[in-house]
Amino acid sequence: MEPEEAYAQGMAAWEKGELDTAQSLLEQAVDGAPEELKHVGNLGNLYHQRGHRAQALSCHQRASELAPNHPGAHRNQGRVLMEMGRFQEASQALAKSLALEPSHSECATLCAQSLASSGEFQQAWKCCEQSIGDGAASPELHTLYLELLFKCKELDKTLQAAQLPDVEPAMLHRVGIGLLKLNRSVDAAQVM
Repeated sequence: MEPEEAYAQGMAAWEKGELDTAQSLLEQAVDGAPEELKHVGNLGNLYHQRGHRAQALSCHQRASELAPNHPGAHRNQGRVLMEMGRFQEASQALAKSLALEPSHSECATLCAQSLASSGEFQQAWKCCEQSIGDGAASPELHTLYLELLFKCKELDKTLQAAQLPDVEPAMLHRVGIGLLKLNRSVDAAQVM
């Protein structure tokens, strides 16, 4: 079977939930056309869905090599690295994706989370701030930004971030309580 036919049948099997068949066909497609980005990337996505992280990472690393200017390839690689607990490597892959697509809010959130998970809290909030400035917007990103600013004791920025739309009320409440503990009741009242 030709690689493109194996790929098409593999994607159809995946859509039907026939994961073993889909995996076999996508592996066949990659074996037949190892330089085809969609074959490699989608096999990585299927491996990821199935919990085969090492295989998924291998595919996504290969996809990033095949298409260094494709933000999704770097984003998928970063996502798998995060799940593997390799946060510094994840933040590097996700930063590459963000450089190519600065307003992608999910990627900005993942990048900031990976930075925070590796203890780089200041870099994490700066990542959020840059992405928000570039047009990324989501409740998750806004809430994470607020949380990181407060954790880093950037209180003036925290008060500004509390005004962002869609910040989760529970986070606003936690920040308000934290401000009360710091004897900043007027600021706490603004946030809560």
